[in-house]
Order: sequence, then C-alpha cells, then structure tokens
Amino acid sequence: MIPAPLPGQPLSVAQAITLFNTVLGDLTLVVEGEVASYGVSQGKFVFFDIKDEEHDARLGCFMMLFKQNVPLEDGMRVSLTCRPNIHLKSGKFSLTVERIEPKGEGSIKRAYELLKQKLEAEGLFAESRKRPLPRFPRKIGIISSAGAAGYGDFMRIAGERLCCVDFVFANVAVQGIEAEDDIAFAFDHLNSHYDLDTIVLVRGGGSIEDLHAFNSERVARAIVRSKAPVIVGVGHEKDITIADYCADVRAATPSNAAQLLIPTTEDVVELVVRLTQSGRRLVERAITYANERVVGVVERMHQQLLFRIQSRTQYIEQLTRTITALSPQTTLERGYSITCIEGGGTVRKAADVQKGDTLITRFLKDSITSQVQ
Repeated sequence: MIPAPLPGQPLSVAQAITLFNTVLGDLTLVVEGEVASYGVSQGKFVFFDIKDEEHDARLGCFMMLFKQNVPLEDGMRVSLTCRPNIHLKSGKFSLTVERIEPKGEGSIKRAYELLKQKLEAEGLFAESRKRPLPRFPRKIGIISSAGAAGYGDFMRIAGERLCCVDFVFANVAVQGIEAEDDIAFAFDHLNSHYDLDTIVLVRGGGSIEDLHAFNSERVARAIVRSKAPVIVGVGHEKDITIADYCADVRAATPSNAAQLLIPTTEDVVELVVRLTQSGRRLVERAITYANERVVGVVERMHQQLLFRIQSRTQYIEQLTRTITALSPQTTLERGYSITCIEGGGTVRKAADVQKGDTLITRFLKDSITSQVQ
C-alpha cells in the first residue's frame, strides 16, 4: 500500500503513478487500430501494440489470455474496449484491454478463419459428438431477439405444425456488443433451469459484422456444453457461422429450423401408418416363426416316437426268436425227443426214474409209452 502524500509535500514517483492511475482508472476507452507485435507470455498474459499507420503512433496493450474473446494476429484491425494504466515499476503507459472486436471485412474474416481452425483442431465440429434431434419434442428452448425477423419466421412455421409443444423463450441481443454475452448466458440459464428436449438459436440474415456474436468462441463453447441438443438457424442459407459448425444440427434458415424440429400432423399420421405396417410385419414373422417351431417340435416328437416303437418291436422280435429257439417244440423239430414221467416231470437223467415208472416219450408228431423194469 502506497501511503498518500501529506498536504504540501512533493509526490514520490510511486505516489504520482498511483494518482495518475486513480484518475485514469475512471476512463473506459474504445481505441481502434492495427495489431502489431502480438505475443503470449507464460500461457496467460497477452501483449501487443495497437498502432495508427497514418500518424505513425502506437500504444502498448495488455490483457489476460482468458479474456481474449477474438483470435489475434499482426495486421488485424480491431476495436479495443480498454482502460489506461501506468505500470508502477517500469513507468510504462499501456492499455489494459477488456474486450476486442475485429473491424473491417478482412479482419473479421481472418478472425473467423483463425477461430474455426482452433475449434476444429479441438474436435468441436466433429460429427461423432453431435446428437440427433428428438423426433417429437415436447419442450423447446428458443434463444433469439423478440424483434428479430428470424424469430418471427421460426414461430410462424412452428405455429403451422404440431401444436402440443411448449416453448421457453430467452430474449437476447443478437447483434452488437452485448450479443455474445447474452447468448452464452442464455444457453447456460436454459440448461440449468429447464428440462428441455432441444434448444434453438435463430436470427435473420445480416452482414458479417452483424453476425459477429455467432462467430465468437464464447457462444461456440456454450453450444458445445449444452445438455440439450442444439439446432442453429442463422441468416440465409449461404451464411455459415462458427455456431453452425458447433451445433448438433444446422438449419439453412430460421424457418427451416422449425421444419426440421417440429413435425406436422401429416408426419405423425405417416409415422403411425409406418409403425402399424411394421408392427403387422413383426407379428406375421412372429407367427410364422412360432408355426415353424411347433412343426419342428411335432416332427421331432414323431421321429422319437417312431424310433421308440421300432426299438420295442426289434426287442420283442428278438425275444420271440429267443423263446422260440428255447421252446420244446423247436427241440422236437430238430429230431430230439422228450421223455417225461407220467404224472411227473421231465426225465433229465437215469436217477430221475424208478422201477415201475411209466414213461412217455414225445417225438415231433407222436409219442410212445414205456415202463421202467
């Protein structure tokens, strides 16, 4: 803290500089000229000169990099919103810059190209990060100016289409020094306070100077960080801004934005017909598939039943052959005879019979009776 001088005392250099800065600090200047000796120090401080070629005059400028709202390079003509300042240690007079606007078509186009190259390299234009619009939006945020022709065109077309849509309107400046901040704030406000299906940014056509806010880095980044998908319809079909490149969907005009976003009654009817036809085809395919499965199951059961019957038949036939082969009749047919004790069992050995037993010997077609002696 530099102490204030006592009455009647001479000022120290530091006190003089502090006094000058106190007086100058109340001034906010707009200075226009050409950029020279542009550079960035330590990744956060920006230094350059603003010069007037006609009078061979120049002023040093300083700003923080995070405040640099427009890409710069030597030779660009710009308008600076700034405050005069004298550096305490060096005594050097400079302008502390708060805001930059390119001036002249050449400088504006060059700032546009520089910003486009920067954001494209960061991937902000990549198709892979873009989201589809909802087919039937229920709640739409609109960022525009109530007096803009583009807003009127959008609402007129929207009114001719599907009626069950709610709109949340953010009335902003779409041109001039406040437009950039207004639009960026509107995106953040709508995303944080409303559950929206999509956000629309629209305005009518204009010169490249009129569309400056739509070619700003702050608006570009606000579009990219939006939670809701963004459709941008700015100017005429030939007007393509940085905002268009960053949007999830670009519309050729504000009217086209309404056409792309809000379906007509005919669109709904057509969709219902397509869904009905698709549903019918799905049901028919499901029935065909079910029938094929039932037929397949029946065929498999039939084959299994035939196999089991065949197996059983083969078993019975084998058993029959075995029984036949082992039957007494088969034995007789082979030329053997069977001798039984009358009223008793079969004689298998001599010890089975006793003297006086009556034996019956059977042959294939007849038999004889004998008695044991």
